[in-house]
Amino acid sequence: MQISKIGQGTGHKGEHLETYNKDFDSVVNNILAGVENGLTLIDTAEIYCEGRSEMIIGAATKDIRKEVKIASKFSPTNHKRDGVLNSIEGSMNRLCTDYIDLYQIHWPNAAVPLEETLTALFDLQEEGKILEVGVCNFNYSQLKNAMEFATSRKSRIYSAQIKFNLSDQFTYKAISSFCHENDIKIIAYSPLRNLLNQDNERLRVLTRIAHSSGMSPAQVALEWIISHRGVYAIPESSKLKHIKELGKVGQNPLDSRSITLLNQAFENIVENLEVKLIKSKNKKRLLAAPKLTRKEIQSFSLDFCPSITDLASEIEEGNFLQPILVSLDENDREFYEIVEGELRYWAFVYAFGANSEIPVIKI
Repeated sequence: MQISKIGQGTGHKGEHLETYNKDFDSVVNNILAGVENGLTLIDTAEIYCEGRSEMIIGAATKDIRKEVKIASKFSPTNHKRDGVLNSIEGSMNRLCTDYIDLYQIHWPNAAVPLEETLTALFDLQEEGKILEVGVCNFNYSQLKNAMEFATSRKSRIYSAQIKFNLSDQFTYKAISSFCHENDIKIIAYSPLRNLLNQDNERLRVLTRIAHSSGMSPAQVALEWIISHRGVYAIPESSKLKHIKELGKVGQNPLDSRSITLLNQAFENIVENLEVKLIKSKNKKRLLAAPKLTRKEIQSFSLDFCPSITDLASEIEEGNFLQPILVSLDENDREFYEIVEGELRYWAFVYAFGANSEIPVIKI
């Protein structure tokens, strides 16, 4: 199966329930504009906007189904065989299709044997309801286990979806060699996240390269991502101007000097930082971790998917996916604020306590 180097992320399509019906046609047209500009890989999930993302994609693609590749995912709570089977039926209904091109495990779930989940997926593949099987947010050991089981079934893991951008390269570096050796495509989600709103020398380097190459900073950042072997990206946009920009990515590859400059400017340095020096920006969780007990953390565990307690179980077994991103708190420069990775932060605190140190990348 061939997929476009740049696709469409749809995690926020249908996000605002109060305007969902009113804005439905315009969001459908947004998806179609992406397809018209070559963004024919469309990624979604059953948990995105409580299924509304899939419904929008279904409405947009029902008359052009053969022209697109639809990738979806099932909830971390549905890893048991019956859960997978029920999830895909619901997704196919919402997507107005009788097959899904790429069906993915959204998050690992230590409570259910991976073999049970993959068996259900490969059985669905044999029935023709899935063309390819993929995983998301797997670390190296989880991906290796998935590939070994797939091989035993004479099948394969088609893709691994990870967060990968200039500011966050940790997971890519951990799994890329294995993916190359086993012909697993890497799909980068959040490829522009926490990038264009920075005010530092990194962004100035990116902007200078964009200016000299006649591209936007976003286009340069995406060209950098897809310059990596076997890597694809799924940015999300709601503006036609930006969609047209995305459609041009891949037409003007970066030269080696530009790639070197970006690698130097955005070198990711991982260090351990005391948990008690890190704060959440969320108004409900402004207190630093030492002030919250395990019971208090449990009280908002289900605000996240997977839950904090479920991810804590993974972390306790040594499966910490990637560092969190932090920046100095401008109002209190003794502390850092979480930029990206609040779920991982609280799961880490739940697992190891507030006196521990957590891997971070400072941006």
